[in-house]
Amino acid sequence: HTVALGFDASLSLADQRSLYRAINDELAEVVHQHPDRFLAVAALPAADPSWAAEELTRAHKELGLLGGSLPLNAFATLEGARTLAPLFAAAQKLGSHFFVHRGPANAQIPGQPPLVVPGDTEFARWNLISNSHLTAGGITLGLTDFLDPYPDVSVQIVMLSGFLPYLSETFISGALRAGIKDPIGRLRRLYLDPGPYSRNGDWVALAAKSLGADRILFGTDYGVNGGSRGDVAPALTTLDKALSPEQRQLIYLDNSLALLKKKARA
Repeated sequence: HTVALGFDASLSLADQRSLYRAINDELAEVVHQHPDRFLAVAALPAADPSWAAEELTRAHKELGLLGGSLPLNAFATLEGARTLAPLFAAAQKLGSHFFVHRGPANAQIPGQPPLVVPGDTEFARWNLISNSHLTAGGITLGLTDFLDPYPDVSVQIVMLSGFLPYLSETFISGALRAGIKDPIGRLRRLYLDPGPYSRNGDWVALAAKSLGADRILFGTDYGVNGGSRGDVAPALTTLDKALSPEQRQLIYLDNSLALLKKKARA
């Protein structure tokens, strides 16, 4: 996954264009060979929104992909998100789906939080910092007016947008006082993906209660029958206990099918 690997922040734009174009061509070939098994979104550079818009258009019209992948720290602030307006304008015309994964963006994107992890108890501090970054991006995309001009663009944030479900009760009241009408409705423009937190059934259940089970897409970092990242079976066992049968039906299957139908892929 190009976003997770940090290429957006570590490679020059010229290298990103070359690498991402090659990755997207390879993804398209996999989708072409196995159209009943795989769908894909294109790797896109956040700091070159004009080229990203061109590549997104190529991804839709020539490669058969359904959207793009972007680093979440590009959305840490509204100022940073607005630099992506040319890309989102193209995405609106195409009806794109964006998969947003945690990770730093190119230094040209303003407003990104510094990634400084103190050496003491790094294992705990990294989780705190990571989830605060995820939540900041979720707040930008959910509670500002950034997405208003792009109603046909769907956005999926990995890892349940970090602490977003836990913090929603605290900032919903503040949003109302700030004059934001129906903040929950605005947040429901997003799709949340549990990612590795698929093993935290209570987190997923709280997200379903706070924002609605119809806004959660099942996702996990774990594979089938084990592997280096672990097995998906414990996540499914935990979610089966935490969620109702109706919630499981939505999260495991129906939400994805409905979304793909909107994107003309089902």
